[in-house]
Amino acid sequence: MNNRLADMTTADVLEFIEANPGLIPHIANFDSRVKLLETLDKNPKHRKALRLMSKEAFPNAAIAEVDLPAEYEAKLKERDDKIAKLEERLDTSEKTTRYQGFRGRLRRLAAEAEDEALEDITEGTLDEIITFMKDNDFGEKSAANAVEAFYKTKAPATPSSTEARSPLEGAADDTYMQKLLKASPSDDLYALGMPDIERVFHEEFTGSPTKRRPQLA
Repeated sequence: MNNRLADMTTADVLEFIEANPGLIPHIANFDSRVKLLETLDKNPKHRKALRLMSKEAFPNAAIAEVDLPAEYEAKLKERDDKIAKLEERLDTSEKTTRYQGFRGRLRRLAAEAEDEALEDITEGTLDEIITFMKDNDFGEKSAANAVEAFYKTKAPATPSSTEARSPLEGAADDTYMQKLLKASPSDDLYALGMPDIERVFHEEFTGSPTKRRPQLA
């Protein structure tokens, strides 16, 4: 069979194989080239050399086992590390810039809500607003609503008692107020108030509450 294979042309071998597909493994075993490749492929170093030569001969071939030389791998890793670090710095810088811009927006909204200057809004207040937003599920787009809601929580508490108060309460020592409250529609309010007006005048301009001018008739 060896003599016959040696004498056969490539076309004869292909025709013979097509007619007898079961003989392919047997024919391959007698092919010295197949035996050489199988022997080389068992050695990792030789196998790598074969893959590199195949890639060089056929650049477009997909040979997954081909490894780049170590020096190229080191250079590529160094380049990849630099790119990764640069991307990380850019990402951090972008986040910082965006965060500071967001705080600036909150500062403007807070200043408008409280009718204060921008510099009067402290960093602590901004931190409180951001915490309030997180706790109440406010997003960045809802910053205006969040600031408004935040300051509503800071509004002065309303009196707990709704009981009606007497208008005379707290004015027991105010003689003038007592006179006004007890005056009738026909009373001369100017005459009622003159003694008090003179008292205030002397206290403010003479410093003597006892020194009074004669009352006008």
